Amino acid sequence: LMLYTGMRMGEINALMFKDISFDFKTINVQRTLTKDKNENTIIGKTTKTYAGQRLLSMTNTIYNLMKDYVDKHYKENKEGLLFYDYRANKIITTNQCNMYLTRLKTRYDFIDENVQGNVNLHSLRHTFATRCIESNMPVKVLQHFLGHTDIKTTLDTYCDVFEKFEQEHINNAEAYLNQIMA
Repeated sequence: LMLYTGMRMGEINALMFKDISFDFKTINVQRTLTKDKNENTIIGKTTKTYAGQRLLSMTNTIYNLMKDYVDKHYKENKEGLLFYDYRANKIITTNQCNMYLTRLKTRYDFIDENVQGNVNLHSLRHTFATRCIESNMPVKVLQHFLGHTDIKTTLDTYCDVFEKFEQEHINNAEAYLNQIMA
């Protein structure tokens, strides 16, 4: 879900069944997991930022993934959460998800050795953003998907990816100018 939407793990873990509309193919991101004064994980009342509250369109891939999950795994729970630890009867935390990924990486050794840095779940959010940039998604649209308040955050975080396409885009602009000036 993170790889195909760019949502933060805390936003995914705070999704409620009522946030998913299969009729309209949307995910309503309204809240995130947070910590209380005793450092216990709780469901926050809002997202990290105001811009984090957003309505995301589901692609066919996400629609099918979510529909399959709900049909096979979702059960009512006291929190109303879409993803829930039924065995322990509690919220699934971001930390739990990262620890599970670490165990999977160790067991199956599926990370390409050429990948630099620490690969964690947040890497999926960055991968989503990078693939969106590579597919020529406008930065303003990407800002919305990522829930960034300021477009500067999007540009600064992914400036190296944008720079990678600088020559390609200037060549495209030149070709277009030459075409309309002919």
